Amino acid sequence: MKHEPLLRPTRSLNSPRLVLLAALCLCGAAQAQTPKQYDFNYTVGHEQIQVFDDGFVTRLQLPEGVLVPAVIAVQPEGEVLLAPRREPPYLVFEGLYSRLALRWSGKADVKVTYSGNTAARLPRAAAFGSVVPQNTFGAIGAPVNAVAGKPVAPTNAGAMPVIPAYLEAPPSGFDLQVSDATISGSLRRWASATQYQVVWDVPPTLDAPVTRNMPVAAAHMRDALEQVLAALQRKGYDIQATVYSNRVIRFSSSSGGAL
Repeated sequence: MKHEPLLRPTRSLNSPRLVLLAALCLCGAAQAQTPKQYDFNYTVGHEQIQVFDDGFVTRLQLPEGVLVPAVIAVQPEGEVLLAPRREPPYLVFEGLYSRLALRWSGKADVKVTYSGNTAARLPRAAAFGSVVPQNTFGAIGAPVNAVAGKPVAPTNAGAMPVIPAYLEAPPSGFDLQVSDATISGSLRRWASATQYQVVWDVPPTLDAPVTRNMPVAAAHMRDALEQVLAALQRKGYDIQATVYSNRVIRFSSSSGGAL
């Protein structure tokens, strides 16, 4: 008696489709097992700071308890303020950079220089674009790209691009509101209304609470900042502000936690 096999293959193992699927699976498995290659070829001006990259992003590790500095990419066209994301214990920056400056308020910069093969690296644009610090609190000037009135339309295709008109004060004016909870909440609300961006590198203990509603008599952001920060400093809050020409305001403190 002739017996039929219990299992009958429905498709040959030599089928081109199965061969392709097997190749893809093997390729995927090989990629999953390939570890990331990290480049530690950085010279850092402080022995407790570590900088490295994976070919796409740059990672910075600070000593525990140290305040986050302003991280500046030093490029031929000028300084660029970078915007990190936090992946503890690292600060992560998109792109690769040959020279960085770590800047704490009132402290000398800690310089970071890439010492590896620069020819193989492809630098990327920084998150905030090219900026130049306008000044630090005490003599805050108007941002260079702030204009009054409405933008003027170009007269022809070769004309200069339209310069956006920014509000220099919120429509309802500057004020502190209990609903803001803290001073940083008020400052962020003002910034949102006037197209500024806030970088808040200040310890939570220095973020003063807002306990009552109070108007701030100021015509524009720099006046409002001067008044609020002067009042905070009189009460012992060590907070400074630096305004950059691309409408970024960085708040920092020199009280402890810096290198």
